[in-house]
Amino acid sequence: MVEFKNRSVFFLLVIIVYPVMLFSQQNPIIMEAVQDFPELALNGFVPATKKKGKNVLSVNAVQYKGVFAAARGIFKGESGRYHIKINTLKEFDGESTYRIRVNGKLIGTYQNPRTDESGDFTPSDTTFLNVLVEKNAKIRVEFNSHTNGLVPEKGGTAYARGRWSSLIFEPLH
Repeated sequence: MVEFKNRSVFFLLVIIVYPVMLFSQQNPIIMEAVQDFPELALNGFVPATKKKGKNVLSVNAVQYKGVFAAARGIFKGESGRYHIKINTLKEFDGESTYRIRVNGKLIGTYQNPRTDESGDFTPSDTTFLNVLVEKNAKIRVEFNSHTNGLVPEKGGTAYARGRWSSLIFEPLH
């Protein structure tokens, strides 16, 4: 236990320093795929689609097989360093790949792990560490339709749609 011989130092710490430390802690910033990524038709990519009744963006794998879609949004948090977590959904018919870019710079790539039918549409995620993000940065998520060749469908194989739901920016202090 720390013992303070000077009460004024103790009160200074309690009254001024502790509240500043307490309130300077930033909360994570969540960018929801459907709400915070309004640009769904970007040059060089197939259009991203919103899944009715689901809060995810995906690729229309019926129309676009083995290609990437992309969505872009604006980061509204303060400039600083963040751990960035992407939340995806596993699909048993393929292992989609996700690329995250900040102002055009690739900060990381993630491929969903293989799962069986019992793991279909279960959450998956990864975190990219210590990324510098400026306020109003353009955040782009690229995601693809992918087949693992294991699920027969209409004379071919079924494709995963690259479903993802959010990015979470955890501020570093």
